[in-house]
Amino acid sequence: MAAKKQTIIIKKITLAKHGAHGGAWKVAYADFVTAMMAFFLVMWLMGSDEEIKASVAGYFNNPDVSPINFGISDPKGGSQVGAFQDESRPGGRPVDQPAGRIHANMTHDSQLIDIKEEIDESLTLQLGMSSHSANKVDVDYDSSGLVIKIIADDLFANHSSEIKNDLLPILFKIGGILNKNKNREIRVVGHTDPSEYPKEQSIESFQLSSARAVSVVRYWSQHFPELQERVSVAGSAHYRATPATTDQARGSNRSVDIIILNKKI
Repeated sequence: MAAKKQTIIIKKITLAKHGAHGGAWKVAYADFVTAMMAFFLVMWLMGSDEEIKASVAGYFNNPDVSPINFGISDPKGGSQVGAFQDESRPGGRPVDQPAGRIHANMTHDSQLIDIKEEIDESLTLQLGMSSHSANKVDVDYDSSGLVIKIIADDLFANHSSEIKNDLLPILFKIGGILNKNKNREIRVVGHTDPSEYPKEQSIESFQLSSARAVSVVRYWSQHFPELQERVSVAGSAHYRATPATTDQARGSNRSVDIIILNKKI
């Protein structure tokens, strides 16, 4: 019996040259790293105190003049000037702070905190307020509640209670937010500048400041009729004015405060 012939199988392996590697994975990796950085930044902001949050927001609104305050104490032991603190104004109402900045005064009222945050976002994002227009509103807490100061130098003309048209969108946004929070009483307080009336005409100054508060409520009544049921008005004349030597500062004294009171209905 003849022996079986062994079958020989020959495998030929052809080594192909490697082509140029694509860079798609690098783009994907870069996107991943960017997303992770953004994620950790959001986590850091959520865990930060309100002063740091306000400082970061102020930087993005106006990076040229708003340094970020990371809450680091002065290594020399001195007092640290915050990102928005202006030591040239020791008192009085602030005249050039970003919209909605939270000051050192805080509250444990969660509703007031939510209202403050919504006002801040509405004015800075929805209205697209520039660094100049952002200086027209200041939000703070005090013993009476949440105080929204309309401190624009062009809110009212001299001796006038008529609201300038370019400030009406700000009042509309604020009124819409207050109209949704129906369990809060609201007080609108008008102010005048000492240059508008001499001291012997204080009654006229009270009348004008009250008329300015009424103008705000009248505007709201046209768009949010139910809101006026919870609003009271007052006039402080010029007795809460900041000492002013310029037309801009005097214009800022012709203002109104909108106070969301601590008292609930």
